Amino acid sequence: MHKGELDTPKTSAVLLSCFPQSVRQARAIARGQFAKYSERVTYTVEQCVSELVTNSIVHSDSQFKSGFVSLYLQEYHDRIRVSVFDGGSTEKAPEIAAYDEFATSGRGLVLVESLADAWGTSCDGRGRQVWFEVNTS
Repeated sequence: MHKGELDTPKTSAVLLSCFPQSVRQARAIARGQFAKYSERVTYTVEQCVSELVTNSIVHSDSQFKSGFVSLYLQEYHDRIRVSVFDGGSTEKAPEIAAYDEFATSGRGLVLVESLADAWGTSCDGRGRQVWFEVNTS
């Protein structure tokens, strides 16, 4: 393996419609791309992808503006990084909120935080990106 290969990820990008069916599609794409890894890694990636895509579809303005969110899957030599970008949210980054124990939603980022090895957000004038990383070793 050449040094440049260690630092340059294998990247895939998918444009998803802001419809609930896109969450299932995103999980299937992630599962297929990372199936060679352990069950722990693929489970973690699949669950976190599901949460981030759901959040972007439900809680951003993308459904009213572009109608799409973007899913980026990056495979490094030692980790997987997944980012979800929505062009409808340019000012407020998502945050972990308090939730009622009987609530039927509101735990997505809590789940991502507990499963992923790292996660974060960024906003700029074009939209919002939420990402997570899972170590593969």
